[in-house]
Amino acid sequence: MDASGNIYVVEFGNQAIRMITPAGVVTTFAGNTVRYGWGYADGVGTAALFSWPVGCAMAPGGVIYIADTHNNNLRRIMPDATVSLVAGSTMQATGDTDCIGTAAGFNLPAYIKLDGNGSAYVSELSGNRLRKVVLTGYSLSGTLPAGLSFDPATGIISGTPTTTTPITNYTITAFNTKGFSVANFTIGVK
Repeated sequence: MDASGNIYVVEFGNQAIRMITPAGVVTTFAGNTVRYGWGYADGVGTAALFSWPVGCAMAPGGVIYIADTHNNNLRRIMPDATVSLVAGSTMQATGDTDCIGTAAGFNLPAYIKLDGNGSAYVSELSGNRLRKVVLTGYSLSGTLPAGLSFDPATGIISGTPTTTTPITNYTITAFNTKGFSVANFTIGVK
C-alpha cells in the first residue's frame, strides 16, 4: 500500500501489477493484462513486460520491488510506473551468482521482503536459497559515451571519453532507506 492508500497487487497469470484505489477502482499499473503475454521489457506502465511475477514489496517513496520469477530477476517500479531491472538476467537465464546488477543470477525468485535498512531478501523456488539484495545506491538511465564508467555504489561517473557523442540527457537516481532522489544532467563530447 502506498501513502495515498492505493493497494498494489501482483497478478501472476496476467503478468501485471494492478493498482486498486481507496475508491475500489482497479487499473493496470505496470505490465500487460494479456493472459500468457509474458516476456521481458523495461518501460513505463503497460510497455513493461513481466514473466510470472510473484513477490511484491513497497519501499519508502512509493518504490515497488517485484520478484519477476520466470525472468529470474528483481525489478523496480518507480511511482511514475517506470519499470527497470535491479538484479538478475535480462535473458531469463537461471543462475546462482552473487554479484551486482545483471552479473547476479537468480533461480526462480519468488517472494521478497524489505528490511527497512536498504536491503531486500528474496527467496528462490528452485535455488532453495534466501538471497540478500542491497537496494541503496545509484542507478543511471542511458549508456554513457565510450571511455566513461558509472559506479552504482557511489554515483560517480569517471574516465576519459574516447569518442565524439551528441549532447545526451541522463538521469541518476539515488536510493536510500528514506526513499529516492533524482538528478538530471547532459553530457556531450566534441
